[in-house]
Amino acid sequence: MLQLISKSKYLKLEGVASHFSTAEEANGFVKFQLKNLHKFITENKKFIPATVLKHISCTASILTAPNTHLDMVRLGIGLYGLWPSAETREKSKAGLAPVLAWKTTIIEIQKLPKGIVVGYGKSFITKKSIVMASIPVGYWEGYDRRLGNKGVVLIGGKRCPIIGRICMNLSMVDVSKVNRAMVGDEVVLIGRQGKAEVTADEMAKKIDSINYEVVTCINPQLPRILVK
Repeated sequence: MLQLISKSKYLKLEGVASHFSTAEEANGFVKFQLKNLHKFITENKKFIPATVLKHISCTASILTAPNTHLDMVRLGIGLYGLWPSAETREKSKAGLAPVLAWKTTIIEIQKLPKGIVVGYGKSFITKKSIVMASIPVGYWEGYDRRLGNKGVVLIGGKRCPIIGRICMNLSMVDVSKVNRAMVGDEVVLIGRQGKAEVTADEMAKKIDSINYEVVTCINPQLPRILVK
């Protein structure tokens, strides 16, 4: 390929890159991959001018391995203020702050007595009288179905549990401890409300996944609001 590019009248080599497979983890494979990239460049230096950009570094290695930065870096999930892994967070002295908040509003309030089944599959039955709020967010919107009976949202500054299964476009929340929850009240799925917070990392842990999946699964058709 390098030979073809060097002989072509229409192509010009602008960069040589690789990608770390374990930069988020505490092991020596980053050094091995970096060494291989340098070896490749050295062995093919007659086809790779000194002006060509060399890059391999991702968010994790940007934060923890300065020797990998080379000519440029590729900031990924760190651009959104999220950590690639717990190991990266422990090793780095950088301060990252999430830029994403995911919010909706309550569309219905119901008072339920003891013994009422909530949602599909009979996965939740009230053990006492509760106040339940319905929110217009489900797995179509990207709120993971595995968060049924596990997830938490913020309403009135309180952490309120998801009850029952996540539906296609709806989820149900126990708001019994919220003082006078009302239709139209703000609901925070990811982000802060008062002193309370729900993070993508917390959600990922509950579904045995990673924060990358949590945020990239948010449906692109949902409106985004840029807040400066």
